[in-house]
Amino acid sequence: MYGFYRIAAVSPELRVADVSFNTKEIIRCGEEARRAGACLTVFPELSLTGTTCGDLFYQPLLLDEAWKGLETIAEHFRSEAMILVVGLPVLVKNQVYNCAAVLQNGDIMLSPKRGNDPRFADGAVLLDGLVSTDHVFSETYRINECFTFGIEIGEEWRKSVSPGAVLAEQGVALICNLSAGNRTARQAEEKRQTFGSRAGLHHAIYLAASSGVHESTTDAVCDGQLLIAEDDVIVENERYSRESDILYRDADFGALQGQRLRQRMAEPAAEHLTLEPVSEVDELKYRHVDPLPFLMGGDEACRESFRIQCHALAKRLEITGSQKAVLGLSGGLDSTLAFLVAAETFKLLGRDPGDVLALTMPGFGTTNRTKGNAEKLAECLKAELRTVDIKAACLQHFADIGHDPADHSVTYENTQARERTQILMDVANRERGLLIGTGDLSEIALGWSTYNGDHMSMYSVNCTVSKTAIRAIVKWYAESQEDETLRQVLLDILATPVSPELLPADEDGGIQQKTETILGAYELHDFYLYHIVRNGADPEKVLFLAKAAFGNTYPEEEIRRTLQLFIRRFFTQQFKRSCSCDGPVTGPVSLSPRTDWKMPSDASAASWLARLETEQKG
Repeated sequence: MYGFYRIAAVSPELRVADVSFNTKEIIRCGEEARRAGACLTVFPELSLTGTTCGDLFYQPLLLDEAWKGLETIAEHFRSEAMILVVGLPVLVKNQVYNCAAVLQNGDIMLSPKRGNDPRFADGAVLLDGLVSTDHVFSETYRINECFTFGIEIGEEWRKSVSPGAVLAEQGVALICNLSAGNRTARQAEEKRQTFGSRAGLHHAIYLAASSGVHESTTDAVCDGQLLIAEDDVIVENERYSRESDILYRDADFGALQGQRLRQRMAEPAAEHLTLEPVSEVDELKYRHVDPLPFLMGGDEACRESFRIQCHALAKRLEITGSQKAVLGLSGGLDSTLAFLVAAETFKLLGRDPGDVLALTMPGFGTTNRTKGNAEKLAECLKAELRTVDIKAACLQHFADIGHDPADHSVTYENTQARERTQILMDVANRERGLLIGTGDLSEIALGWSTYNGDHMSMYSVNCTVSKTAIRAIVKWYAESQEDETLRQVLLDILATPVSPELLPADEDGGIQQKTETILGAYELHDFYLYHIVRNGADPEKVLFLAKAAFGNTYPEEEIRRTLQLFIRRFFTQQFKRSCSCDGPVTGPVSLSPRTDWKMPSDASAASWLARLETEQKG
């Protein structure tokens, strides 16, 4: 469902030049893949004969047996829409070609290997139609709008401009590479890196099936590597199996299409052979749905994001000639990361850490815990800390506008946020400083900020860092510190409930206003943000994925409620994003109105919410 198709790569046990044995084993593995729900199953290069036959490839007996074996396989699966891709040598007009045969419903289509292979004729001749033949030849095939695939054979993948890379650039979603297997220790890693980088670059899937240890070992040993690279995720088998091995993946062709649409990448060319429809999967057995998609990359991704933030801020400080970095330090998660970035940036520039000016501005909901952590943090990093109590100014403002301080409505909350921003802006002016925004990507998506309050700054270092990513970066930073006091402060900040602290504390002096109690868990919102904006997923698909990722963590009612809330707020709060300030792109999603996300402020969420309601009724 929702663009998921189960694909498989096989490295079968084989006997060199024993087509009868190989045919039976390909059928057996194909049946196993069919029972597992695979709609496309790929076997290695020359898998009907073995790839190490040498001059036996020019024996008419072997060529005839190979074609008969292929017809046997095609006939066995005649009643199946499942697609099999099998390698074999094919005789055409007294020339032998290294081909991949695409089989469906008993039909046989051939994709010959292009280029210079001393054992075989150049398949470009056949693909360009220069040889008259009864066979059907093509490099690319179409299943539906989002599911297209192309064929690449053997060592072609090692070329700087490989056939598969060209097809992917032209919009083909799946590249099937049939090869003879890696024969040196370095080749497996080289293939992993190459296919992984190309899959991410082209927003495509690379599926590689290689022959295994039962090929001839006269000169080399094949390793039977099976590899599926989907965008930025790689799965593979344990190489050197002595038995037939199958690798499965529930591939998300819908997400790839969404990413291509967002990046305005090429639409697949029209010259595809169109095959019969195949079934999507309605249960993800061979796919891990990551509940924290913004955290892919681990510590290295945290380090890279932090470096981007620091160097972006360094450039902005230099170009503006700012004497100081000014920010509000609440003792919460977001301002902590912004403060760490500022401190590291001043170290990077060789400037006095005391020129990082942090203001703690206690209001009606500020707790001793957060205020104390802000003070300790500033002390650890030798920054200047000033305290400006905003309560008196806010009470005066309530009196000026006729607002009852006992009325804890949005006016009560926003007055404090705007008073803090006014102070920060004016202090930055007075100190010839740059006011650094602390709001994160998750808050920007939800509009969880006060317009013309904390929504505004002079440079926003966290604007493309999600809440879950901020948590990971602060944790990474804490664990890398030798200063035990700093480490403990950061760990306590991580353990503090997320809150704007705009409502009075509870009876015990603890935080009463907890954001995730109101909005739902940020890990849910970040999940929705990633899949809707980056992958173009509709609400039904997002709900399907969320249930797979969080089904054991949150009840379905909470997952659905939070998704509805996300959609409503994402649409209604666009007006804040439309006038947001500058900030660096650090990750896979940005909502900058200048470069990444252009949306009218009065767009309606009705169709998206209706889809979700339809799914519920269904």
